[in-house]
Amino acid sequence: MSAIRELLVRLRAVFQRDRTQRLEEELEAHAELLAGDYVARGLSERDARYAAMRDMGNITGLRQDYHERSGLPVLENAWLDLKYACRTLFRNRTFSVASITTLAVGLGSMSTVLCVVSAYLWEPLPYPNAEADVVIHEVDPRNGLWAFSEPALVDLQERSRLLSVIAAYQKVNLVLTGFGDSEAIAGAAVTPSLFRVAGMKLIEGSVFSDSRPYVVVGRELWKRKWQMDPRLVGRGITLSGQNYTVAGIGDLPGDLLPGVEILFPLTPKATESRTAHAIEVVARLRENVPAGQAQAELNGIAWAVAHEHAQSNAGWGMRLMPLSKYLVGPATSRTIWMIFAAVALLWLLACANVAGLQIARNVARKHEMGTRLALGASRARLLSQTLTESLVLAVAGGFFGMLIAEYATNALRWYGARVFPRLAQLQLDGNAIPIAIVCMLISTVLFGLLSNRAPAYQAGRESNVRDGGRDALIVVQVALASILLLAASLLFQSFVRLRAVDPGFDPDKLLIARVSDTGQREALIRNATEQLSGLPGVESVGATNVPPFSGEGTANRFRLESEAGTEYHTAGWRAVTPGFFATLKIPLKRGRLFSDADRNGAQEVVIVSESMARQYWPNQDPIGQHLLWGKSGSPKTIVGIVGDLRDLRVDTSPTPMMFRPFSQLSDAPMTLLIRTKQEPSGVIGEIRREMSMLDRNAALECQPLREAMSDSIISTSASLLAVSAFAGVALITAAFGLYGLITYRVNQRQQEIGIRLALGANALAVRWSIHKRCLLLICGGAAVGLPLAFVLVRLLATLLYDTKPTDASAYLAVLVIFLAVGVLASFGPALRASRLDPAAAIRHE
Repeated sequence: MSAIRELLVRLRAVFQRDRTQRLEEELEAHAELLAGDYVARGLSERDARYAAMRDMGNITGLRQDYHERSGLPVLENAWLDLKYACRTLFRNRTFSVASITTLAVGLGSMSTVLCVVSAYLWEPLPYPNAEADVVIHEVDPRNGLWAFSEPALVDLQERSRLLSVIAAYQKVNLVLTGFGDSEAIAGAAVTPSLFRVAGMKLIEGSVFSDSRPYVVVGRELWKRKWQMDPRLVGRGITLSGQNYTVAGIGDLPGDLLPGVEILFPLTPKATESRTAHAIEVVARLRENVPAGQAQAELNGIAWAVAHEHAQSNAGWGMRLMPLSKYLVGPATSRTIWMIFAAVALLWLLACANVAGLQIARNVARKHEMGTRLALGASRARLLSQTLTESLVLAVAGGFFGMLIAEYATNALRWYGARVFPRLAQLQLDGNAIPIAIVCMLISTVLFGLLSNRAPAYQAGRESNVRDGGRDALIVVQVALASILLLAASLLFQSFVRLRAVDPGFDPDKLLIARVSDTGQREALIRNATEQLSGLPGVESVGATNVPPFSGEGTANRFRLESEAGTEYHTAGWRAVTPGFFATLKIPLKRGRLFSDADRNGAQEVVIVSESMARQYWPNQDPIGQHLLWGKSGSPKTIVGIVGDLRDLRVDTSPTPMMFRPFSQLSDAPMTLLIRTKQEPSGVIGEIRREMSMLDRNAALECQPLREAMSDSIISTSASLLAVSAFAGVALITAAFGLYGLITYRVNQRQQEIGIRLALGANALAVRWSIHKRCLLLICGGAAVGLPLAFVLVRLLATLLYDTKPTDASAYLAVLVIFLAVGVLASFGPALRASRLDPAAAIRHE
């Protein structure tokens, strides 16, 4: 208790204004008493006063001892250091603004990326008991993952004992009619159990609990179509010709169902085809059930189903994975960590740059620091002062960095949520802010201690030691910037090559028009292709069930006629109209294309891609041969071979593909592909008018194919944009550091340069000496940074397309860029040095 009381007394004394006054009064009274004794002994008042003060000893020491014993010197010194730091930084506004801006960019970028990392990798999913949620797939004998078929889902629901909840969903395209113009809506058929898994929050009404025709409407659709009218609950709506009643309105699970705006019941049937894999399954493990035990149960269920349905399920299994891992995916995780590493390098570079600025500023304070040392200030006291200045800079940089992060996270949430749904929840949260504060404190220590080599520990030492420290910081900046620049260079090369990939067709002047209709699909598509082909701005029209670069795909099993038993293969397939190949300009390699004669009732035919023909019919002509389609094994005659195409992602190799006539698969939802004679956006209005005349309830979504191609590589584009931005900032920061260093050196060498000019040195030699110093520092930084980058950029290998991390041209480009930056950064100082007046330079001090 006594220690606490003493601390409180000392703390109170810190805020007492008369503490020193009382001490002075006591010292004065004691001096008067001693002086009175000496006067009584016969000394004069002046001599008595002198003798009294001599007897009292070191008054300054007494004052200091009293000050330390009665207060909290650490706190008081810190307060004095803080006031002094604020005054000196305000007087040096150019230095302060440059330092705070650099730190704000570094810390703001770090905080923003930390928020993204937190949202994707640290924050739990916004579902109740999300750690127990898993995604389950069917697994074919070749270890490929598939969605569930309806009978397989029924088997899982009936036989599992270790899964407390089994939910399923299937995305579908719907047409909303009866409320103004028909509108295409992304919907999903879901089992009622999905609401339990997702913990869906309702705004109005309730969820549906059975298979009756009820729907739950999402907030955005409710706002856009019904202006948030609560009376919508209980009203009827029409979706793709079917009548439903609105049961409720809520926030739909954007992570699980991105883009989906309306939910309706899914009722799986055991009588449906076991080869139609279209249903995604999410389940929750029972309490205290480990994933391994649940997987063992799934293996047993799959084994039993395979024996009961050998024709369709022989060799098939089931596999689970955590829901969080499924939603994020390894590619997204790698991209996020790569961007985080880039920002960390940028932050370190910012610290080194501010340390360099402080060293340059401290050189001008060498006389001040030398004087303070001579007057008795300890090196620890000087260190405390300069660290306080660093802390003030870090706090100011952190404040503005948080403002940058706030605006950046809002921008990412606003613009990025459409492509990356998890960003819809992005904000400065409790995970990112403490880490940002730690980064701010580390910044203080880093650039504070680096810069304190001068003046706190080098006041009075040789200037070449200070210069060496500043040179080392420039080398570090160049090394860090070279790593970022090399990563950006490799990503840029990859992006350029990705953009130049031949998808197997001509994507220019192509318009994708997704058709959502309410019935009579075959007639609508046939009439649309005929009517739209006659428009003045249209060259040709085709249709397919898979819009190019939509991220969707269809695949099916098949067997070769020459193979016996149940052996089967898998390939992608597309339902297309006769005009599909001509519209996309896919080349015919052999045989024929589809015609209007390939319809229901005619011989069932198929066209295969070149890679499929090469893989399954090597050294023979597949034209006229048969492949056995799907579970039924119905024969399809091969009538043609066309060139390979990449219509899912441009960064994947072409895969075997089968094409079927749409007229023989008329239940497939279709997308029109329209080749125009001008820019596609110019004919959209005409196409909409023509389609509304054909079917006023049909909804049309139009997008130029080039935009769809760009969207398909959005993650690569985002990685390139982020790393390039950070590399650009790093390059500019390093350039300013070089400029500051060279300017400082020119100022330090004015006398030497003046003497050289006076002795006849020409201006070119002087300029070269300045450029040479800058280039040497750049070469030193590259010698450190590029070997380190050689090791680190190998982590980019999975993000690169047709580009190796060891590509020599990227390293050469980085070196050339830095040499150019070095010449530009040193050009101004070198030019000024060559134009110095020799006489004035020699007199310079």
